[in-house]
Amino acid sequence: MGAMASADGVLITVEGTGGHSAQPHMARDPLVCAAAIIGSVQTIVSRTVSPFEQAVVSITSIHGGEAWNVIPDKIQMRCNFRSFSESVSAKIEMELKRICHGTAQAHGCTVHIERPPMTPYPPTVNHPAETRLAIEAMSAVAGAENVHQNLEPVMGSEDFAFFLREVPGAYIFIGNGDSAALHNPAYDFNDDALGYGVAYWTELARRALPCA
Repeated sequence: MGAMASADGVLITVEGTGGHSAQPHMARDPLVCAAAIIGSVQTIVSRTVSPFEQAVVSITSIHGGEAWNVIPDKIQMRCNFRSFSESVSAKIEMELKRICHGTAQAHGCTVHIERPPMTPYPPTVNHPAETRLAIEAMSAVAGAENVHQNLEPVMGSEDFAFFLREVPGAYIFIGNGDSAALHNPAYDFNDDALGYGVAYWTELARRALPCA
């Protein structure tokens, strides 16, 4: 039962001056600027985040231009970053902005950075007492030998983190057997897991709720 990471993201818009591909000296190419940004942000984790912390920064999409022979005037990129600490996430965002603005200035371009709706997602952090209760319920249903209490932290994120900031609780995983991971086209839900899920919630309710 390990922690899950925060999830944050920004939309990066690089604006330059478009032109003909045969006359690049007449333009300020936002594609070249965007490429430099992509390369530079890879240094954020390796050079500004402590090696004792865990974090990832990924440029996940880049869009711009339509024609073979036209340098576009604008490029948009999406960047996703994750960590287990709000202070680390703040440092990543600060470094990301510094790199974007500095690189844009060096290339004669401008850059705009905006956060999409519903971000950031905070880290998912379980509460001790509720975690112990969940472990007891799982052990009663599946046997203590089948309950893994020391899972490695997961870089995925979960909106249940918002609930845990308001009400004490615990986020747990129920095994699915030998299947591909979530968000994989080969994922196959194991119907046999349903019985264990129902039994767990029943046992948890029996232990947590006062008798009528």
